[in-house]
Amino acid sequence: MAPANSGAVRHLPAGLCLLALLACSLSLSYQAAQLWRLLQEPPAYTQAPPPTPPRVADRQRLAMLFPAPLPGHAGPAPATSLQLTLVAVFGNPEQQRSSAIIRPHGQTARRVAVGAEIAPGIKLHSVGSHYITLDRHGRRESLHFPVNNHRPLMPAADARGQALAPQPEPVTSLAGR
Repeated sequence: MAPANSGAVRHLPAGLCLLALLACSLSLSYQAAQLWRLLQEPPAYTQAPPPTPPRVADRQRLAMLFPAPLPGHAGPAPATSLQLTLVAVFGNPEQQRSSAIIRPHGQTARRVAVGAEIAPGIKLHSVGSHYITLDRHGRRESLHFPVNNHRPLMPAADARGQALAPQPEPVTSLAGR
């Protein structure tokens, strides 16, 4: 009996593989038949929903998102009449960290941070790239760099086309020494 069992055991893996192959083939042909049946059916078209009319924006809700500027903040600030000279600006993406160097008439220049008081009732409100905005008793005023502060990068030429040597500025005093 042992030799008969050994032959059956030896063919058992091949028989199981053949049985698994037959099961996979049946499953694949069943899925292919279902796919063919789905492809043969005419598609069922549905009605498109009716177009909706365009929505009109609610102005009251928009006003909450985009409030109107305050009366004192509308438009560019007028130039100040104060005797101040803008020497330098130090801009920062965080506006509260920006500052400027301002020289009051007849005094030494000093660095002023945004929100700091320059003189009684006058505060530095904001710093731009070429100007600053002051808050003078609740009104906004702008202070720009002086116009005569711009010097040419190249020395000027005389009538004959020869370059003139740049002249140094006279130093009157050394501040802080």
